[in-house]
Amino acid sequence: MSENRMSVWRALYGWIDQPKRTLRYVIEDPRWPLWLAPALAIVIALIAVTVVSAPSASELARVQAEQQLEAQMGSISGEQAEQVERTVETFTSPLFIAATGIALGILGLVLTWLFRGGVLFFISYLFGTDSRYVQA
Repeated sequence: MSENRMSVWRALYGWIDQPKRTLRYVIEDPRWPLWLAPALAIVIALIAVTVVSAPSASELARVQAEQQLEAQMGSISGEQAEQVERTVETFTSPLFIAATGIALGILGLVLTWLFRGGVLFFISYLFGTDSRYVQA
């Protein structure tokens, strides 16, 4: 495995099947695509979960928004009520819920990895190792 170049798909399978061996290979040959293989698996899982749960999350959001609107309907005019209903329909649609969930999930993944990498880098720096941030 260390003599052949590992593809992203092989690395993705290796992270799941043989993580120790794959990590050893990636440390010896640090290429971005190999590190992105776990991120690809996480993004695929995130998209699948978000798409499957979007209809029920949309229905729950719509019910909660309608309950809040019923409590406030006496204080707004008819035209404002129609505008609010159109806005609620837009923001509680399954497509909007899925797109928002996927975008925020990917943003959260990136920020979490950057933060964890920073923590590992500073901990290793405190212990006196001479490593780069990318290695963390």
